[in-house]
Amino acid sequence: MLSTFCLNAFAQPANDNVCDAEVILVDGSSIVTDNTGATTQTSEVTPPQGTPPEPCFTAWCDGDQNVQASVWFQFTAPSNGAININTCLPSTALDTQIALWSASDCAEFNTYLFIKANDDMPNDCNLGNLYSASMFVYGLTADAVYYIQVDSYDGAEGLVEIEVVSAVPMTQINFVHNSVDLSINAVDIRLGGELIVDNLMFRTNSTFIEIPADVEVNLTINDSNSIDDSEPLLDYISSFSSQQIQIATLTGIYSESGYTPAPPLGLSVFENALIYSPTPGILPLLFFNGVTETNPLDIQNAETLVLLNDDLAYGDYSNEGYIFLNAENFSVHIFNEFDPDATWNYCLPFSFANQTGAAFTLVLSGFINPVNNSNGASVGLFAVNHFDGSFVELDAGVCEFPDNDDICQAQMLIVDAPPSSFDNSFATVQLNESSPYNLPNNDPEVDCLTEWCDGTLDNTLWFKFIAPPTNAVMVTTCFDTTFDTQITICSVGNCSDFSTVTYLASNDDMAGGCSGGDTYASNLIYANLTPGAEYHIQLDGWEGDIGPSQIEVTSVSSVHSNLDKLISIFPNPAHDQITITGITPNSNVSLIDVSGKIVYRGSFSESYGSIHRLNTNHLTPGVYALRIMNAIDSITKMIVIE
Repeated sequence: MLSTFCLNAFAQPANDNVCDAEVILVDGSSIVTDNTGATTQTSEVTPPQGTPPEPCFTAWCDGDQNVQASVWFQFTAPSNGAININTCLPSTALDTQIALWSASDCAEFNTYLFIKANDDMPNDCNLGNLYSASMFVYGLTADAVYYIQVDSYDGAEGLVEIEVVSAVPMTQINFVHNSVDLSINAVDIRLGGELIVDNLMFRTNSTFIEIPADVEVNLTINDSNSIDDSEPLLDYISSFSSQQIQIATLTGIYSESGYTPAPPLGLSVFENALIYSPTPGILPLLFFNGVTETNPLDIQNAETLVLLNDDLAYGDYSNEGYIFLNAENFSVHIFNEFDPDATWNYCLPFSFANQTGAAFTLVLSGFINPVNNSNGASVGLFAVNHFDGSFVELDAGVCEFPDNDDICQAQMLIVDAPPSSFDNSFATVQLNESSPYNLPNNDPEVDCLTEWCDGTLDNTLWFKFIAPPTNAVMVTTCFDTTFDTQITICSVGNCSDFSTVTYLASNDDMAGGCSGGDTYASNLIYANLTPGAEYHIQLDGWEGDIGPSQIEVTSVSSVHSNLDKLISIFPNPAHDQITITGITPNSNVSLIDVSGKIVYRGSFSESYGSIHRLNTNHLTPGVYALRIMNAIDSITKMIVIE
């Protein structure tokens, strides 16, 4: 009997594997299942990380990206392609996580296409578990089979109740106000008379909102004080596809006088809009010509002279839709070759898009001759922030790139001279640019003392200096104006060949933190340089940090630079205490466990030759790293605590 009980208690659920997914009928009865004993299949898919500001609504939250106790369901999509998947039901005892997938072969996870995920439903669940999951999905292919992956937060086991019900198809649309008519500086937008956007101001946007799709809808643009849609400024009737998202830009003039020319008020709709880039590191840009006085405009990359768009007419979006470019800083030249008044340059600081992965709409907005147009707004180029509803005005003129963005143009720093100022806001990464060992994002903080800690190159600058007679230097960015920097010292054989760069020492976060500016500024001390030889410094911002700062190189005495010959540590293995001899003055000692946690940190200012003892009787037995650093050197020894 005991044997039978154990087998039943720990048996796998019948739908543990995706190819055995339990069929659930759309609008049928809910299903109650138990994930006790559920396992993870080899290479089982997991949804990508969520997007701000509420990542738990679009993914599995708190970094719980690993499948732990998943079960699977399958359903056939209804004819309208819209459903709601819900575990907020009375029998659900678990904090559930759900993800929806399509697949051409249930047995091959490399054929799976992620559709949507949810961990915690907005406003929490009032039935079953508070953190049950629920999500609305539209745009599915009618009669196609889809797979629902149900996991539990932190691997919990128990009952889950789930249902799939049909829903009304929806689409996402972003309303952009770019009518330069001062009389309608703010408008309301109504759908079938219902207010959906209140008091939308000129040069703002609604962010993406959901409206019914695949049916004809009546949108009206109304005065900002409207109480209904009985007296619309503009009436727009259309049907929007649930398979697409849209950007709808308000254009033209409503007033009967005061503007020349005065194109009529209209709503210009772009279908197949993007919220995020489909490819990491690639920037999707959609241009919109909102200047009433222009003839068709050409848009050119001002640095490379590559034509990005030809003959962009007023009220139109980019002729070929999105233009896909590298996510970097660059300038654009906008012009009409037959109209000398219609020519502008703008700097596009889009290197940060490497981190956000967002798509952008760029709106050329305003009047060339405001005096002839009721003294309205003058021309500017604006990036539409689809996430917070704002327009971000871009700087006129071409980007000013720093000369020392290129390793062969490294800026010379004079040792022991006052700090030099720099700004990496428009710095880029060169083709095949090398870097020191760059740790992944989940590295222990202690490793940031001798390595870079973000895993990427973002906005690098280059400096160089001549090694002083002391053969040791300190390089620091710890000043009031700093940001979170990463620095490294290297020797360079040929500046045109990154394979000849030899990295000597690196620092991301200075020991003890910077007290003058950003806590995570850099401070690096290195000896064993060849006096009179030239060395380079590569500087980057952690996770793409940019801004103005200062850097300084000072000479350091090379006395006591070889800690490895000076230090003795015993006993090893140890039990109650460790004895350290030979520590030089002003040394720092850290003891680090295998997870990277610092369990002891101390500073010693006594004279050379002092003996130091560390109590270890409170520590868990295991292997630890003992790191000792003085002004110009460091060593790490492995210590066993019994």
